Amino acid sequence: MVPRFHRLLVSVFAAFVVRCTAFGAAVAGEGTPTKAKRAPLPRYTEAEIRAFVDEVVPHVEQVMGRKFKAIPPLVIDDTEAVARILAADMEPAYRREHPTLSDSEIRRYVLAQARRYAPELLGKYGVKAEKLGLLPKNLAGTLAEHRIDAKYATGILKTLLAHELTHALQAQYVDLVGMLAGAKTDDAQAASTAVIEGQAMFVQEQVGDALQHGPAAREYSRIFSLESQDFPDPNQRMVAAHQEFTYLEGKRFAEWHYREGGSARLWEILAKPPAVTAMIARPATYAPTAPPRPDLAPAFAGMALLWRKRGWVVEERELGEIDLRAAYASAGRDTIDAMTEPVRAARQLAVQAPEAHARFRVTVFEMATPDAAVRTLEHLGKPISGEVAALEKRGSVRAKRFETRALGRVAAKASREYVVHLEDRHGRILIDRRMVLAARRTRLVEVVIDDYAMPNRELRSLVERALGGKAGSAE
Repeated sequence: MVPRFHRLLVSVFAAFVVRCTAFGAAVAGEGTPTKAKRAPLPRYTEAEIRAFVDEVVPHVEQVMGRKFKAIPPLVIDDTEAVARILAADMEPAYRREHPTLSDSEIRRYVLAQARRYAPELLGKYGVKAEKLGLLPKNLAGTLAEHRIDAKYATGILKTLLAHELTHALQAQYVDLVGMLAGAKTDDAQAASTAVIEGQAMFVQEQVGDALQHGPAAREYSRIFSLESQDFPDPNQRMVAAHQEFTYLEGKRFAEWHYREGGSARLWEILAKPPAVTAMIARPATYAPTAPPRPDLAPAFAGMALLWRKRGWVVEERELGEIDLRAAYASAGRDTIDAMTEPVRAARQLAVQAPEAHARFRVTVFEMATPDAAVRTLEHLGKPISGEVAALEKRGSVRAKRFETRALGRVAAKASREYVVHLEDRHGRILIDRRMVLAARRTRLVEVVIDDYAMPNRELRSLVERALGGKAGSAE
């Protein structure tokens, strides 16, 4: 489960760029990338940066097909000022998540978070402040973090300017904050953000090519890819996968629609963004309204109340395409495409013990066909063996126990149970996990249990309820 604040960070703060370490660095000694030696970079003067802006602006206007009403004021290498620009845009999203907090509490919290992230930023256009904050002093660290040659520094800075100025242009014609705040679901909000960011990614590459900085623009785009860093912690990988979807799938969505209808189509979609992230992954399916989706809430009827009465912390939410792709990012793109295409709806219940590491989550999928449910079950099982083998090969962990078996005493057309105990080189348990997959008709259920010895009878009851109750036949 992606931490709530990180989901907001990736999905709402639409105009800022951040080094991957801002989402959590790899654990030292457990696959931490070796930082490249930092080559000396030019120290850009304010006059040079303003000249870069003058150079980039007409190209942004040409790609987007509209003129700037005004060029935003620049704030250069002032980390505190950039943090306040960021905080102003964070407030609406955080207020939506915490409606009971006072304005002063929200402002204090978001400013503290913004100050935490600002030292990692390269740039941020403030939609609320209507200012463009730039931190070129952070460029050397970004290049080193992603092993990018210093020769691309100026091209990347201009690419960054194209990206942020695109957001400034978008905000001058469309109420971006209102659009995001008015999204009816997390998935709708994520789809809107992917449109906003995807257009900026598309424009920055077009501008990079026009200014003879194409290789630099592509190096810069690589920062947003999962391949740019190692993410040994699953939560870090999931956050990074959300980022990759938002920026790179968003860019592919913008490219597709630009080919179909030029800049006019981009503005049309910005005014009426897709209702679900599945449309970002499949651009030809774009529509401003969501298709009918099965209601999976009854699958968890009573379950959430039961665990809350036991004192556990419970979160229940619908999952969109972006969530599924992030959760199963290790499976590879082809597998993920095959898994997600037949998903009609998905919903997850995450349960955490109040004073222990014990936790579990139940994910229910409604698939297009029974065969799709079985195929997806098989896909979900494949990455487990691969991840265990990869971790053992890296030498940082070893499998103390790894078993797979059919799940007994559950009426299902297909089922599988996995037990995984991984320990480090000192014999300390790192992962104590039990995973159950079961498919019945068009329903697929995944249960993942960490650091908790759930009784078999309770597990089977949970799976049966999620599958829709007792069935006389598994067909």
